[in-house]
Amino acid sequence: RFEAMNSNRAINDSVVEARFRENLEELTAHDRFKDFGQINLLILLNDPQHVFYVMDGQHRCRVMERLHRHTNRDIKFQFRAKAVSDEAEAHRELMHFQNAYPSDPRAFFSSKRARQVGTSVL
Repeated sequence: RFEAMNSNRAINDSVVEARFRENLEELTAHDRFKDFGQINLLILLNDPQHVFYVMDGQHRCRVMERLHRHTNRDIKFQFRAKAVSDEAEAHRELMHFQNAYPSDPRAFFSSKRARQVGTSVL
C-alpha cells in the first residue's frame, strides 16, 4: 500500500487532473504513458502495516492510481525506498530532502490530521 506521508503537502486535485489528462493524450498518441520519474518512499520499521510512505511523488502516485483504474494497464515506475525507525525520523528525512529540493514550507503538515484538514480545503 502506498500512502502520502502525514507531514507532506496536500494533494492538489487540479495538478492530478492535468497530469492524468496529459497521460491519456500520450497513451492515445504513442501507446504509452509519460515517464513518471523516481518516486521516493519511506518505510517505517516499527509499522506493522508495512506501508510505503510517499516522501516525493504523491501527485504522480495519485495519477498512476487513476490511470490504472481508468485503463487497467500496468504502470512501471522507478522508486527509491529508505527504511527509517519511526515517524519522527521519517519527518527528519522529509525535511532533509526538502532542503535539497526546496518547496514552500507552508505546504507541509506536522500531523495526519493537519494534512487531512489542509487537503479538504483545497
